[in-house]
Amino acid sequence: QEAYVQHQLNHPNIVKVHDVIDVGQSIGIVMEYVEGPTLEAWLKANPGVKSEAEVMMLMAPVISAMAYSHRREVVHRDLKPANILMKPLPGGAFRRR
Repeated sequence: QEAYVQHQLNHPNIVKVHDVIDVGQSIGIVMEYVEGPTLEAWLKANPGVKSEAEVMMLMAPVISAMAYSHRREVVHRDLKPANILMKPLPGGAFRRR
C-alpha cells in the first residue's frame, strides 16, 4: 500500500517509485536509485554541533518534501536520519531525497 501511495508523489526530494510488482505472495518495489549516504551516515562522518545555517541547509529539503506529502494527506511514519538519503551535487554538496 505504501509503495502505491508513494508512486503517486512527485517531488524533487522524494525518491520516485517507478513500479510496484505484485507476484503471488511477494511484492517488489522498483525505485529511483539515489547515490550517496544517508543523513545518519553523513552525521556520523561529520560529527559535532551544526550551525543554524547548516541545519537549515540539511533540513529544508526534508521539510519541503514532508509539507508536500502532508498536503496530499500522506504521513511518513518512520522519518529518521537513516531514512533520509543525500544525493551528491557537483562540488561535493548534497541534496536531500
